[in-house]
Amino acid sequence: FLNTHIKNKEMHILYNVSGKTDPFFRKERKFQMSPSKKLLYASLFILTACGTMFTGTIHNVSIISNVRGADVFMNGRLQCQTPCSIALKKRISEYVFEVKKDGYQTAKIQLPSSINLVTVANTSNLSTGGTTDLSTGGFWVYNREILFTVMERENPTAADKKQTAILNYAFQNYDFIWSEVFSKTAGEYVTTLSKMTGLTNSQIFRLAEKDEMPIEPDVFALNVLKASQAGRK
Repeated sequence: FLNTHIKNKEMHILYNVSGKTDPFFRKERKFQMSPSKKLLYASLFILTACGTMFTGTIHNVSIISNVRGADVFMNGRLQCQTPCSIALKKRISEYVFEVKKDGYQTAKIQLPSSINLVTVANTSNLSTGGTTDLSTGGFWVYNREILFTVMERENPTAADKKQTAILNYAFQNYDFIWSEVFSKTAGEYVTTLSKMTGLTNSQIFRLAEKDEMPIEPDVFALNVLKASQAGRK
């Protein structure tokens, strides 16, 4: 959390959404309280695990591949088939997934963890909440909610390799592409994608948004590939 204060018989708690530091993601919670409980609440809050309270100990991640129905393995055990979602317990070590399908090369996806900024206040004052976050997993955060993997055929042709390059570039650089779309200026990333696909800048702009809002990177990548293939027919 960022700070807490009491005002007009309410406790105000200001905090950032997990993994976000931009003020746009800053949230505030208010709790009604009587004057007699102010001291009690303040004392309890010092002992509270902020990471556990506000961001939880479970991280839900969606795993998507350009080939539907691929098997997703974690620690050698089958978890699901793409597209699917998995609930992960937060921990210090990274998660590693293997995605397999007959006729395609096995793809490996890594999901590293990082320190949850919401827990910094707890650890800096050595409060009980800090140790609680460490024990529950609330101390850690994952900054990716969608894992998109491009599966390549076992014996790829030149066309297959080009499709893989397009999907990877569109997905991995979507944030930069969206920035150019938002500013309505075709820069390095839109121009590069245009050269790779044969699509015009205007076509890429339209594919990158829906109702003037950004879309999921995996959806954008797949739409770009489909549009580029349709243009060659």
